[in-house]
Parts: sequence; C-alpha cells; structure tokens
Amino acid sequence: MKKTVLPTMKKLFVAVDKKHYAAMNCQTCHGKKAVENKFKMPSAELPKLPQPTDQAGFMALQQKKPEVVKFMGTQVKPTMAKLLGKAEWEPNNPTGFGCYGCHTKMETAAAPTPPVPPATKPAAGGAPPPAPPAAPAGKGW
Repeated sequence: MKKTVLPTMKKLFVAVDKKHYAAMNCQTCHGKKAVENKFKMPSAELPKLPQPTDQAGFMALQQKKPEVVKFMGTQVKPTMAKLLGKAEWEPNNPTGFGCYGCHTKMETAAAPTPPVPPATKPAAGGAPPPAPPAAPAGKGW
C-alpha cells in the first residue's frame, strides 16, 4: 500500500490542493492511529457521508461541494478500485469499491415521537377520555 497506493493517490490529491495535501501520508486517510488500528478502513476520521439511501443528503453534498464530489467520483473512486484490484461500485454492482470503502456513514436520525393528542371532555354521560401515554422511565422526553 505504502509503495503503490500512497504515491498514486498523493499525486491525485496534490493536483487538486497542493498546499493541503503536500504532506499527505498514511494517516491522512487511515487516521491518527493508523498503525494501532492496522490501517483498517473505512476511517471515522474522514468526512462522514450520508446513508446510501439518503438521496437528499447526497444532493445537498453535491450542491455544497460539487468539485469535491466530482473529484471523488471521477478520479479517487476509479483509481482506488483499480489499485485494489476491485470493480467500482455501481448501482448494478453494489459490492464494488465505492465511497464507503474509505468513508463512514452519518448516523440516521431517530424517528420523531408522534404528538400526544390533547385530552377531550367526555360526552354528556359518557366515559372519561383515555389517559395520555406515560412518560418513559429515565431521562424522559
């Protein structure tokens, strides 16, 4: 990796941002504890990406950083796939090398808690309204 991947990928990244990537090394992608973590990927130290099914998240990323998205998709992904001897990720090849080979995924948002309906007065001579749900034990809502 150090003799093949690093020099090849460093050339790509330096061509895009010489100042930022001039000192690119193994820790740039694998993280500060690269050796300790046995160079495991993906790395939580790289920017997190939206979940694979989060189309709106990817569209927002595309709008916010179009040049980065283009660079990663047209240069980084195919080059890394080739260096690793893997096919690229494609919708029809979901096991190929893609974004999540290096980047971790953003956490999914918790499902919103449904609102509690307001209490209603019982109809004349009717049963009282049902009690609202009890608050969960612990920290509450």
